[in-house]
Amino acid sequence: MLFFIIYKHKQQQQQQQQQQQQQQQQQQQQQQQQQQQQQQQQQQQQQQQQQQQYEYKQHERDKYIEQ
Repeated sequence: MLFFIIYKHKQQQQQQQQQQQQQQQQQQQQQQQQQQQQQQQQQQQQQQQQQQQYEYKQHERDKYIEQ
């Protein structure tokens, strides 16, 4: 009977460890998602900068044509 109780206790410990591992994996996935989001934001910023440069060039050209 005592042996059975010890065995059950060990089983419970193992289950708890497994759950902890799963939680850690989930956290890692979340971190990866955050990194991806940051990359997307950087790309958007680059696009905006390019557009501003293009508009500025057009404006300069128009001024030159008017003269």
